[in-house]
Amino acid sequence: MTLAAKLRKSHFLFLGYSLRDWNLRVILHRIWGEQKLTYKSWAVLEKLELMEKDLWRSREVDVFRVPLDTYVAMLDERLKELLPPRNHA
Repeated sequence: MTLAAKLRKSHFLFLGYSLRDWNLRVILHRIWGEQKLTYKSWAVLEKLELMEKDLWRSREVDVFRVPLDTYVAMLDERLKELLPPRNHA
């Protein structure tokens, strides 16, 4: 399976990436063209402009508007809750 084919069939978590960055927009367009994502994906951004909101929405990517460090800390806590306790014997 080619990398592009694998990327078309994957979930994505965009941490701090803004679609204001043309490089990211070009890469995403090369991977997906105009199609919507097949798998659920998310973006974590503190600031979100209207144009950017519309671009994420057009790809059906859910956006969480929180600072990246806050999101990572919350994710870390949630993962710790899900992991079984470790024995320190």
